[in-house]
Amino acid sequence: MNVNIQNLSHYGDILAIPFFFILSVYFYNIEKKTLLENILFLFSLSGFVLDILFTVIYIKKRMNLNRLFLIFYIFKYAWKYIRKYIRK
Repeated sequence: MNVNIQNLSHYGDILAIPFFFILSVYFYNIEKKTLLENILFLFSLSGFVLDILFTVIYIKKRMNLNRLFLIFYIFKYAWKYIRKYIRK
């Protein structure tokens, strides 16, 4: 694996996706949110969506479509198990 300093921000975006998701779920589950909590919820939600967008753009540049579909397939089933865990 060729680790390039220019790619470190992309790797950081990929690693940040689950943490933005957990943070968004945390702020979503607060019943009486303050203004600051609402702002933080919006930032965490936008970070989650934008990191996914940046990751997709990066993967489309670096990989062929078969690998991209494999990654989406893995995310699909990971999302299924994450939702199952949240509902408990």
